[in-house]
Amino acid sequence: MPPASKTTARLLSIAHHNGITIPKEVVNVLERAASDAEAIQWLNANVDSASLLSDEDLDLWKHVSQSGTKLAEADARQVLDEPGLERAIAGLEAATKQITAQTRALSTQRSLLGHRNQENHGQQRHGPAHRVQHVASEAQQARLINEAKTSDLNEEIRTKISALEKERQAKPTAAQERLKADDRTFEAQEQSALEPTSKIDVSALHERSHQLAQALQMKRVAALKYSLDRTYLSTLEGEQSGESLHPEPGPAILDLKQDIESLYAEIDDVVAMMIGSEHMNEIRSALGRVNTEQQQNAQKTLQTAKAKINQMANGLNNLASEIEIAQAQRSALLVMSDHVATLDASDHRLPASTAATPAPAPQAVVEMIEHVAEPAPDIQFSASRERSAALHLVNVKEVVEKAARHRFEALQLLKAVEGVTDTSQLDELDRRIARASKQLDRIVGKR
Repeated sequence: MPPASKTTARLLSIAHHNGITIPKEVVNVLERAASDAEAIQWLNANVDSASLLSDEDLDLWKHVSQSGTKLAEADARQVLDEPGLERAIAGLEAATKQITAQTRALSTQRSLLGHRNQENHGQQRHGPAHRVQHVASEAQQARLINEAKTSDLNEEIRTKISALEKERQAKPTAAQERLKADDRTFEAQEQSALEPTSKIDVSALHERSHQLAQALQMKRVAALKYSLDRTYLSTLEGEQSGESLHPEPGPAILDLKQDIESLYAEIDDVVAMMIGSEHMNEIRSALGRVNTEQQQNAQKTLQTAKAKINQMANGLNNLASEIEIAQAQRSALLVMSDHVATLDASDHRLPASTAATPAPAPQAVVEMIEHVAEPAPDIQFSASRERSAALHLVNVKEVVEKAARHRFEALQLLKAVEGVTDTSQLDELDRRIARASKQLDRIVGKR
């Protein structure tokens, strides 16, 4: 489990470099600390009372803890904007280097003084044999500690190598499949956006674009992590075989691992910013252009439909006027036809000889003719009016047929433009026109 933060980890590393032995329970408390200030406060409060450190390490730890407290306070007060963060990192690195140099110098002085004190004490009490035995025991203890640390590091490295190998085999394949699927989807959406009558869900396009950007980010980060991990593992393999170009002690390797983890987080942030600046702006502008074109096409279609509907309404009004005129003429012709039929019947009832003709008959015929139309001098005028009435009936029939054609064209235009299915009024008008046409046919057939 990694330490709570970089400052706490750096303090533990400094203490380890300077030979300060910290018990395991203290390390667990530091790892569970919520912040650097909490960890250092706990150490400063318990280091004297609980006798966690030896008397020789106490003064050195106080100096280290004071420096760590200053670092934690500086971290807490630091504003985390980008320039301020860079300055804070540079300040922390400089302070860390200074503390490391000071602790190394103090550790060297303490070790020299302790070694001289032990030599003097051994010479006074036991002589050279005791010094040799003491040095041998210390060397044996150091060798056992180094072997245990080496075994732990080798086990951790093998576990890390197997995990990285599994991750390397799984992640690139999954990322490539995801990218191929996203590419196919995005290509289909681009093709559908080029069609003028297609309806595009803008929110779905934004979501798919965001998913594509995330998949690209995952692929780039996976490639960078894999490259860094391979470099790091090759360096560790060289160290194990004794061919390392940069030999480092165990704590430095742990610091390097923590720096690599921090670098991963920074790489994620940078890749996200690059994707946002390189791709999302172009996608948003393309979507804006598509939406603008769709709105313009919709406005044009609406204006065209309105013009056609207005034209159709005018045609229907003209058709209604013509139908009203035809109905008026039909009514007049029906009245005329009845009167003509009456005249024909009267003509057939006339006797063969003029002597048998009643006296009032010519007067009755004249009165009937005057009732039908304008006054006429004789029966020949009635025959002329009958021929003109028949001709007028033919003209009315042509007008009715023309109105029916206009109605059919208007109905087809309605269905083509708006998809109208309710034509009950037009069907009623069609039935009325059909009845009028049949009646006109019967009248013309009589003639």
